[in-house]
Amino acid sequence: MTRHLLLAVLLASAAALAAAQDDGLVTTATYKCDPATCQLPECQCATNKPPGGLSPDQIPQFVLLSHDNALDGLPYKLVQGILGKKEQSNGCPVPVTWFAMFYHSDCNVAQDAIARGDEVAMQTNRFDPTDPFTATDPAPKYDSRDPKTGKPSVEIEITMSRKHWNEVCNISYSDMVGFRAPNYYNNPPIRKALAKNGYLYDSTIIERWYPNNPTSPSQDRMLWPYTMDAGIPQECGFMGPEVGKCQEGEKYEGLWEVPLYQAQEGDTMFGVGSLGDTEAGLPPIADMNQFLKDQLDGHLKNGRTPMQLSMHYGWLTNKEDKVDPSCSDAGCELFPNENAKAVGKFLDYALKQEAVRFVTYSDFIRWMQDPVPLDKFNEWIDCKTPGVKADLSTVKLTDEQKANAYYLRKMEEAPTQQPGETATEQPTGGETTTTAPAPVEVPKDGAATLGKAAVAAAAVLGAALLAL
Repeated sequence: MTRHLLLAVLLASAAALAAAQDDGLVTTATYKCDPATCQLPECQCATNKPPGGLSPDQIPQFVLLSHDNALDGLPYKLVQGILGKKEQSNGCPVPVTWFAMFYHSDCNVAQDAIARGDEVAMQTNRFDPTDPFTATDPAPKYDSRDPKTGKPSVEIEITMSRKHWNEVCNISYSDMVGFRAPNYYNNPPIRKALAKNGYLYDSTIIERWYPNNPTSPSQDRMLWPYTMDAGIPQECGFMGPEVGKCQEGEKYEGLWEVPLYQAQEGDTMFGVGSLGDTEAGLPPIADMNQFLKDQLDGHLKNGRTPMQLSMHYGWLTNKEDKVDPSCSDAGCELFPNENAKAVGKFLDYALKQEAVRFVTYSDFIRWMQDPVPLDKFNEWIDCKTPGVKADLSTVKLTDEQKANAYYLRKMEEAPTQQPGETATEQPTGGETTTTAPAPVEVPKDGAATLGKAAVAAAAVLGAALLAL
C-alpha cells in the first residue's frame, strides 16, 4: 500500500511539474496571476498560450487591420479602395478598426464604417512634437484643460473624442470601448482614466519576442491579450521612460491589453506602423507584399498570435502625389502608393489561407472571452450584426450607456434551464472547489531552467520506481 501511495505521489508531482512547464502562464518579479480566481469572460491571466485550452492548430489565425488618426472621407475612401469587394470565405467583410480622434473626423463616415462591420475605437487629438497629455490646444473645441486647475487633463483628453462621437454623431458609448494612444504613450494616469471611463481594452503597449523575455521568449511563445486584474507584465518603457512606464501594483479589473506586436524577422524589428519608413528610423523593406506574407506565415506556423497591420493615411500615400494638383491645403486627396498596393495584394493572399480570419479588435476580445475553435468560428462570429459585440459586464458604463448592447441582448435571448435538465457547463467563480498551483517564478533562463527541473524530476521518479 505504501509503495503504491509513494508511486502515486511521485507521478502526481511529475505531472504537476510538467504542467507548470507547459501552462504558458507568465510570471515576472512584479506580476503573478492565479487562473483559479482569474477566469473568462471577466478576467484573463497573461499567458503564452491561446485561451480556452485550445491548441494553436485548433484556432483561427486572426488578422487585425487598423487605422490611426482622423476618420474622415480621405482615409476611409482610400482604405475602401484597397479593400474593394474583398470578402472572407464565411461571407464576412474584411473589417477595419479605426482608432479615431474627432479632430478632422466625419460623423457620416464613422456611421458608414460601423454599418459595414468596422469598429470605431478612440485616440486622443494631439500628436508630436508635444506630449498629448501634458499640452493642450487653445481652441475651445479641443481644449483638454481642467476648468478647476487650468492644467491639461489626461482624463479630459482621453474622453473628449468619445464624448464628441456620442453627442454629435450619435454613436453609442457601448460601441466605442477601445483605445490606442498616439505615439504609444502609456502610463498609469492613462490606464486609470480608461478603467474609470468604461473602456474595455487598450492596444498601446508594444510587445516583441527575444530569448529570456518573460512575456514573449520566442516567436512561438508570444504573449496573448490579458486583463490587468493582476497587473501588467510587459516592458512598458520599451520606447523610453518618457513614453511608457508602469508602476508596481497598478491593477485594473476587467481592462484588457491587446499587445501591439512588433513586426520582426529574427532580431530585426520593423516597428508596429510605418513599416519600411526609413525617415522614421525603421529598416527598409524592399518588397512590402512579400514582407507581409512572410509575417503572416510566421504567425501561422508559430503559435498563431494575431497579426496586426496598423496603418495611417500618410503611410498609404505620398504627400506629393495629389489627385488634384491645384490643391494646396492639408486636406488634399492623395493617390494610393506602393504600400497601399502591397496591402491589397497581401489581403488577396491572406484570404486564401484556410485558417485566417479578419476581425475587429473588439471581436477579437470577444473571442478571447468566449474562445471557439476554427471549425465553429463561422457560426459564432455573427458579422452581420454591426457594433461591438464583446461582453461589457466589467466596464464602468452606466446602464443607459450599455442599453441595447449585443451581449445584453444575447443574455436575454438565452434559454433558461428547465427542471430535470442536466447542466453541461462547468461551475465558475465561487463554485470552484479545486485550487490551481501558484504560478512558477521563471528566472532569466526560464525555459532552460524548467527543462532541467523536468529532467531532474524524471530522474528522481525513476530511482524511486526502481527502489519499489
